[in-house]
Amino acid sequence: MGHAHAWKFIQPHVMTLLTDVIFPLLCHTKEDEETFNDDPIEYIRQKYGMCTHETCLSNIRTEFNSELDVISILLLTGVGDGIEDESSVFCGEQLLNTMCKKRKGVLPKCVGLVTQVLNNPQSSPQQRDGALHMVGAIADILLKKDEYKDQFDNVIIQFVFPAMEAPYPFIR
Repeated sequence: MGHAHAWKFIQPHVMTLLTDVIFPLLCHTKEDEETFNDDPIEYIRQKYGMCTHETCLSNIRTEFNSELDVISILLLTGVGDGIEDESSVFCGEQLLNTMCKKRKGVLPKCVGLVTQVLNNPQSSPQQRDGALHMVGAIADILLKKDEYKDQFDNVIIQFVFPAMEAPYPFIR
């Protein structure tokens, strides 16, 4: 995220972007459930594979030179109108990763959100899936930071391994 001017407008809304845009994109939805039941391979491609949306790909190649470009892509690919496809999920992952990597203060907020969701016994399996998806999207960053790297094994033991035995196949 290279444009400081655009960041000035986005920075006050980082938590809203995390909680109301990116996190819901990464959570398991009813549409995901239908795809998972009908075609598990397509589900994996859509939820965890590379996006094929040309606009998304062209902006990913330039590593999201503008925050406004990424938000525009998310809006164009379905955020806000109930349409969730592989493009919006992938762009959400990339926006999350880029913000955590390049903007000071975003990573701790993201980790705080993930921790809150995973530690809350009231969190739904769909929300837990979204939180684990967020961890996967920023794992490369977490593993490079000493303060998070040391805790990563505990996260895997405490949350990922138990998820492997969850009664919900999508979270496995």
